[in-house]
Amino acid sequence: MMWKVTYDHFDQKPVLVRSSNWRDDVDTSDWIPFEMFDDDGNRMCAGLASEEDFGPLDDYGMPNWGCTYIKFRGVIL
Repeated sequence: MMWKVTYDHFDQKPVLVRSSNWRDDVDTSDWIPFEMFDDDGNRMCAGLASEEDFGPLDDYGMPNWGCTYIKFRGVIL
């Protein structure tokens, strides 16, 4: 699974943070949008992932912002 965070809602600015296994030759046109939230329900960031998985949350959302859940297409995982 690969992912990238494209928007930081906390600071309200575009960002680019990618998974450690990122490859530059990847076509992201059919990837799934996600959003991550902290335990107060604050939307912290948004991005794209190659599949619905906890990878972005485990790798980036929890350690950097204390996110506790991730939504893909509006569905909480």
